[in-house]
Amino acid sequence: MENSPDYEAKEEDAGLLKILEELPSEKLSNYMFQNNQDLTFTKKTEEWGFEEKTFSNGVAYSDLDNDGDLDLVINNLEDTASVYRNNSSGTNQLTIDLKGSAKVLPNGSKVSIFTADGMQTQEYNPVRGYLSSVSPLIHFGLGAAQEIDSILVTWPNGSITKLQNIKANQKLAISYDEAKSIGRESRTEIARQKRFHTLDTVDLFRHTENPFNDFAKEILLPHKNSTLGPALATGDLNGDGIDDYIVGGAVGQSPVAYIQNKDGDFEVLPIPDLKEDQYYEDLGIVIFDADKDGDQDFYIASGGNEFEPGSLGYQNRLYENLGGGKFRRNKDALPDLRTSGLDVTATDYDHDGDLDLFVGGRLIPKKYPYPADSYILENVSTSSELKFVDATRKVLPELKSLGLVTASSWIDFDDDGWEDLVVVGEWMSIKFFKNNKGTFEDVSEKLLPGKSNGWWFDIQKGDFDNDGDQDLIVGNLGKNYKYQASEDSPFKVYLNDFDDNEKADIVLSYKKGETEFPVRGRQCSSQQMPAIKNKFKDYNSFASASLKQIYTTEMLENALSYKITSFASVYLENDNGKFTARPLPQLAQISSINKFVVDDFNSDGNLDVVLAGNLYNAEVETPRNDSSFGLYLKGDGAGNFEAVTMMESGLKIVGDVRDMEILLINGEKHILVAKNDDQMQLIKVNGGLQNLKSPLELQR
Repeated sequence: MENSPDYEAKEEDAGLLKILEELPSEKLSNYMFQNNQDLTFTKKTEEWGFEEKTFSNGVAYSDLDNDGDLDLVINNLEDTASVYRNNSSGTNQLTIDLKGSAKVLPNGSKVSIFTADGMQTQEYNPVRGYLSSVSPLIHFGLGAAQEIDSILVTWPNGSITKLQNIKANQKLAISYDEAKSIGRESRTEIARQKRFHTLDTVDLFRHTENPFNDFAKEILLPHKNSTLGPALATGDLNGDGIDDYIVGGAVGQSPVAYIQNKDGDFEVLPIPDLKEDQYYEDLGIVIFDADKDGDQDFYIASGGNEFEPGSLGYQNRLYENLGGGKFRRNKDALPDLRTSGLDVTATDYDHDGDLDLFVGGRLIPKKYPYPADSYILENVSTSSELKFVDATRKVLPELKSLGLVTASSWIDFDDDGWEDLVVVGEWMSIKFFKNNKGTFEDVSEKLLPGKSNGWWFDIQKGDFDNDGDQDLIVGNLGKNYKYQASEDSPFKVYLNDFDDNEKADIVLSYKKGETEFPVRGRQCSSQQMPAIKNKFKDYNSFASASLKQIYTTEMLENALSYKITSFASVYLENDNGKFTARPLPQLAQISSINKFVVDDFNSDGNLDVVLAGNLYNAEVETPRNDSSFGLYLKGDGAGNFEAVTMMESGLKIVGDVRDMEILLINGEKHILVAKNDDQMQLIKVNGGLQNLKSPLELQR
């Protein structure tokens, strides 16, 4: 990066932190970037007085001289603090001082102001980190606006204060005593007017993750592989024409089937074989008619990282519908496939009238990231016997050691009447397998040329541009995580026995300039490979060494290696059988996307998307991916999506989301959400967002 003070750093995703990370480490100066309102930050170091070289680790802002603009106090290590007076002029502002009451404190209040230029919103929370705070005031910059049309304060208990026609350039005290109370009934009515509304349900299934320390044997794992559940599937289990569902359990917790009655309530369907099969990790479920007898059977893929490779704990299971709400596990129907899986999907790939299966291998337990085997299971059932055989070698041998598969989709991408297969996974490129009338051909490079490696977690299809063919959306890790990747600076993983102790070691790396460095520090790395402590006697020598200096060029070249050039989640537009990738909107990139549900949620004739995700169980040196509260992407029918905020849509999904499905209850659309180590969530899809009334209008 240039060191000129007038250097302009442009970043389309408004990544101020990204800009700061790219500053030269040898120049320990204070830096100020001006936001020019077009997501462009201009460096103003010398112009704004930041010429002092310091080692700073704290900053607070406050109007120290009561002139209406914010001044800065910067804390410097083993030095006096730096105080910078703001000499701005020619712009207008408003400072608000919230006055609570004995029972209602201002913390958590939301203040919105409306001017001719639009709306601004801030939440009152002066706390900044550990034992730190800014002034307990809310400051708005108004630019050229000299008057505020209205101010709306929403207090923590839901009460509202509304002020109108307020002059700029003043300190305004707003008291809770002026608030109008909005009752629970009114607030519920507001929520119900929005597109999505979470229902208050206390009897939903709660997933309870079993304790297991993945890092005990694989110290340098990027994240746990034992917390990938629960799985979820919806379908009509008892033949009454109403949606039911099945949710998987962790090791020691049985999967549970729920039957919906005519009143829209759910009750547990007792299946003795499910109770007996509690010592599996249930990570993939599909409900389908396996034996063509007109009722729904279901298949559960076993997975996780707890057991040793080849354990019976990874055997998949098929439960046959015997009629009358009775199911039994058919142990003779499946081949002996003890792979740790996550994904299973069904289609009639060979056009023989019955449904076959793709089973994705998620990992080889305790050998991350060795590629796992995936399978095609051909349905060869007869009228007297339910039977699947392993047809992988015959129809798609490329599934051998395919990778760490997370999701798949059957889609006729070339419109020839035969369902093709698309598979995604962690460290994998997007794989396209063309169905040549019962056998498959890898056409990935023809359909999506270039590098598409990612940490892909889900893939769903839909005709999003209304041109008659099926497009795809694919969920990735997102662009808001500690791990970053680009064409010039890929994120990589190596696997080799680097310390020659007959155990494979994981090394994650990133590139800075032309040099590659390890992601993990000396302490964690030396726990996995103790020889590092002897080679690098202190932290400084390790931190200064390149990846090749630490692990040697020869060992790295002989290692199993994968690389990622983008963590962005994407929309794949189908253009006559070839796909073009475009990133999803910026709000869809703030966390990992583990699951999409596709539907026309606003009844405008165009497909929309609801997404959710997060990744809670990251390694100790990396903060967890938890910034997603779910997101509604409104489709326009031309392949474009508008990200609708939580405030407008009402969609709020908090947690480590692992699966979602659409569920019809009394004919009304709902979304059922399964979360790791948490209670499920049920969200009603309303017809709202038309003529939405404000809280004050509802009160009147």
